[in-house]
Amino acid sequence: MKTNHYIFLIILGSSLLLFSCGKEWLEVRPENTVDQYSLANMEGIEAILAGAYSMLDGVSSQFGWESASSNWLYGSIRGIEANKGTDAGDSWAGQSIVHYWETATNEFLNQKWREVYEAVSRSNCVIMVTKQALADGTISQDQAELFLQQARALRGWYHFEAWRMWNMIPYVDENTDQNKLKYGRYPGKNN
Repeated sequence: MKTNHYIFLIILGSSLLLFSCGKEWLEVRPENTVDQYSLANMEGIEAILAGAYSMLDGVSSQFGWESASSNWLYGSIRGIEANKGTDAGDSWAGQSIVHYWETATNEFLNQKWREVYEAVSRSNCVIMVTKQALADGTISQDQAELFLQQARALRGWYHFEAWRMWNMIPYVDENTDQNKLKYGRYPGKNN
C-alpha cells in the first residue's frame, strides 16, 4: 500500500511539474531597461518621436555642426557662398570638402552619414513601437496613423538628406535586415 502511495505522489508531482510550467517564465525581461514593450504606449511613442524630430537640425550630443541639415559646410562653404574663416596654420578637415578633394575617410562625411542613418533608425523605431502599441491595444487606430505618418515623413526627409549628399544610398525601413547592411549588401539587390 505504501509503494502505491509513493508511486501516486511521484506521478502527481511529475504531472504538476510538466504541465504547470509554461515557457513564459523562461523569457524574463530585464528590469530598469527601455525596450519596445515598455515604450508601447502614448507617452513612450511621443518621447521617441521627439527624439526622431530632434535630429532634424542634425546637431545633437553625438553630432556637431558639421552634420547640420542646413548643409552649411557642403552647400554654402563648398559653393563659395560663405567662408569659414581660418587662422594661419589651420588644418581644418573641411578644407578637403571645400576644394573637392575629400576622401572616404574624411571625418565630416563620416559624421554626416552616421547622423543621417541615426535619424532614420529613430524614425524606424517610432514605426515599430507604434505598430506594437496598436497590436497591444494601448493606442487607437487614429493615434497610430498620426504617429506613423509623422515617422514616415521624417524617415523620408532623412533619406532625402542622404540622397542629396551621396546619391546612391541604401533605403532602410523598419523591415530591413540590418545584417545585410553591415556586409555591404543593400536592400533590393540580389546578393
